[in-house]
Amino acid sequence: MASSSTIKTTSVDLGAKKFLKQVSAIRGQSVKVGIQSDSSSHKDKETGKTSKMVIIAATHEFGTKKAGRNKNITVPKRSYIRSTVDEKTQTWWNKSADLINEIIMGNLTAKRLLVLMGLIMQTDIQLKIKSNIAPKLTSRTGTALWDSGQLINMIRYITSLGDVQPKGKK
Repeated sequence: MASSSTIKTTSVDLGAKKFLKQVSAIRGQSVKVGIQSDSSSHKDKETGKTSKMVIIAATHEFGTKKAGRNKNITVPKRSYIRSTVDEKTQTWWNKSADLINEIIMGNLTAKRLLVLMGLIMQTDIQLKIKSNIAPKLTSRTGTALWDSGQLINMIRYITSLGDVQPKGKK
């Protein structure tokens, strides 16, 4: 005599849906760190002339022989963004891998990963500015790139998910 039995199965989600949502959320996302396009202007104390911070930032990053009102001042290259990227890329990759593992474990969201990486990269660039990048100043005393604090405060991150480090915050 054949007996008929019913087998009942229950599927329990142990976090796979949440994990897949987070992995999908991070795919194609990015963090941009540096002087953002909405950065303010700087007013020179001596001349009263106003310049866009992005122009001042680029002048120091790349150097120029045509600075100043008469385009006759040489500003030496003091790379603070490109040199930090060169020095820290491997560290940043390692940190992002650690944070991706936190996503896998369910301890972190994709959005939080992007914000954390933005803060890490922003801080590293700001620390580079504070390090008194060579060559040293010759015409006055002080720390190259960090006299007024405006440049360092303009280094911000923005994520492709819309998170932005507020202006003027370190």
